[in-house]
Amino acid sequence: MGTKELERFIDSKSLVALRKFAALESQLKVAKKQHDEVVEKIKQTMIAHGVQRIDGDWGYITRAERTIYKAESL
Repeated sequence: MGTKELERFIDSKSLVALRKFAALESQLKVAKKQHDEVVEKIKQTMIAHGVQRIDGDWGYITRAERTIYKAESL
């Protein structure tokens, strides 16, 4: 893509949209990090207190324990 084609592609509307997208992407990364931290705290607290399920009018959170079995090579 040449310089003139690029200039035509990036007009004022495109730049505004790209800037808004970049700002929202940044907010999403921060929110995802906060989400993961809160989920980990909930998980650790449930383990520490031996709680398997938390119920509320909003729904429930269940802590599942999974056992993975692996077949031996024959």
